[in-house]
Amino acid sequence: MDVPERRYVTWYLSLKQGDKQKNDTILYNILFLNKNFNITIIEKALKPYDTLHKYTAVSTRHLRQSILRALRHYRDESSLNLKMRNMLEEDSILKEKMMTQERAKHLQRLFEMADQYQVQDIKAETINRQIDMMLENGVSKELIAEKIMQLQNTAKENQLIWTLQAQYHSLFMAYRNGEDFRQQKYKELSIDLVRQIEDQEQLANSFQAKHLIYNMLYFLSSLSGDPTRAYQVRLKQRLLWETNPDLIELRPADYKIVLSNYLVSAFNISNLHPFKEVLHKLKSLPTSSLNEEGEVFQNLCLLELLWHLNNNRHEEALAMVPEIMSGLEKYASKINDGRKLAILINVAILCFLTKKYSDCLDYINHIHSIKTTHRQDIQIFASILELICHFELGNLVLLESLSRSIRRFLERNNRLFDYERQLFKLLRKVFQASSYEVTLPLQQLMEYLKEVKDKPGERRPMCSEELYQWAVEKIRTLNQR
Repeated sequence: MDVPERRYVTWYLSLKQGDKQKNDTILYNILFLNKNFNITIIEKALKPYDTLHKYTAVSTRHLRQSILRALRHYRDESSLNLKMRNMLEEDSILKEKMMTQERAKHLQRLFEMADQYQVQDIKAETINRQIDMMLENGVSKELIAEKIMQLQNTAKENQLIWTLQAQYHSLFMAYRNGEDFRQQKYKELSIDLVRQIEDQEQLANSFQAKHLIYNMLYFLSSLSGDPTRAYQVRLKQRLLWETNPDLIELRPADYKIVLSNYLVSAFNISNLHPFKEVLHKLKSLPTSSLNEEGEVFQNLCLLELLWHLNNNRHEEALAMVPEIMSGLEKYASKINDGRKLAILINVAILCFLTKKYSDCLDYINHIHSIKTTHRQDIQIFASILELICHFELGNLVLLESLSRSIRRFLERNNRLFDYERQLFKLLRKVFQASSYEVTLPLQQLMEYLKEVKDKPGERRPMCSEELYQWAVEKIRTLNQR
């Protein structure tokens, strides 16, 4: 990287918050000072930083992704932040040359751009420079007071954003680290943070603050198992973007993510009405890079697959599978492990529902081959599906040992909750029953799953609907004999 690129990357990394910013900055400086990449020297330099030393490989991967993202911004001529940062550099040159009139016009253009696109940090810096210039040139006190008021309002907005981000990131990192949010302390923390955010929502004026508030409220609503509220928040976020068409034109990739998230939240409350319209809108938005193609692929293929599955259009869904697997291979480096698991488990569910049990096992093995701490709920569900597939294929010898192995894994990772415990107990009865006695345990399983999935006010446990459908179909088939 040349000097301007390094300067831009350093600034880009500084935009992050908390440990993420600190770790990226430390690691970036260490790696940059050791251009020959002497691993011994780097290991020695990392020793004072325990967490960073322990997770060097992961931190380095995250840093590399951040640097590449920063360079893409830097080299993209349409990058708004880059344009405005260059305008700040040009202002410094105009100041040195004492070109007062030209500088005043230049700063006003920059202020209008930052205000239009609601880039708060650039806006605050621009107002600061305008005030300094007014003081140097004896502008009236009234105009200066007006600018100071603008600066105070912008500073309040920035402070609000930073405060909320700090609170949000502390909770989000606990979630990413695998903490069990069903514990009372996290429930109380979530409720308290929601209350604080809602108190601040009325004070938020900028697009940036409102967008962040909606992201946080969605995350907390999801954790608390309130999908209806989560959907309402995503709808607000979609409408926020659609009342700012300039931002959609400027940042179409971010708008696509907003639309995708909106559809996911709609799906979670079984609201499939917006799918056709929004999927069409997503497909019509242009892509400008391989990275963006990968982002669009992973969102669109999962949403379209879910739409077909929930409308019982299994043939259309099966027709998508070759394209999905090809895309997973093509964009492998662009899709995170959590999203890969989400796509693969839905392909496995499709095979399960269409009684392609051998194919289902192939996709489950693919899921098990992805070594990650993300989305353990999917990996648990895959293990349960694996048991039933072996049962359907008549591989009864495997069931006892495989069931014990999965149960031990859940206990070891503190993932064996009441739902999983009862599910294993009932499935064990099904697996051990003879073909003449299996109807009763299947009936018990069906009744339990119906009670669980229809329980009002609680989030539906993963796989409850699919297992319920399987039990119902199994009982119906047995009764026809």
